[in-house]
Amino acid sequence: MTLSTALADTPNTEILTNARLSLWDAIDNYSELATKPYRIVKAYRLSDEQAGMRDIVPSVSDLPSLAIIPKTLSPVWYQHKMQKWPYVVDCLLWTKDWAHSFAENMTVRLLDAFGKSLYSPDLSYVKRATGYYPLRFGPVSYAPVRLGDANGPKVIRTTIQVTLRLAHDPLH
Repeated sequence: MTLSTALADTPNTEILTNARLSLWDAIDNYSELATKPYRIVKAYRLSDEQAGMRDIVPSVSDLPSLAIIPKTLSPVWYQHKMQKWPYVVDCLLWTKDWAHSFAENMTVRLLDAFGKSLYSPDLSYVKRATGYYPLRFGPVSYAPVRLGDANGPKVIRTTIQVTLRLAHDPLH
């Protein structure tokens, strides 16, 4: 499948939003993230009203929580009139306590969802939206933090960088 067939009915202005939302589609439809303890309790889907929300502080009762936040877009010309658009998003995951093993297990399940969660037998949610599988996973960083202030509950905040591969013709 080519990008043009994957996005035939999608206005060019929605290409980045659809790419980001495909990660949510993958998560929502991946069975290993559908039940406790791995089910996402609070999903910060960042509607237009929440754009730019980087100072998210979930409550302990909402863990595990996840936000997928746009980070960078670096267009590069690769043909006469086409550009490669590596689109980097940060997936911010908060998990209870300072349990690194649970945060690591959640990371693996999220990355698996982005590659394996299928819209149809031969088509992942990400590839359906972008025309490609994700370009890169990582780096991933784990940080033990306290929610709110220095006396807040202990959590692990995991940052998973995902680079989505897009192609775009900005001239037509």
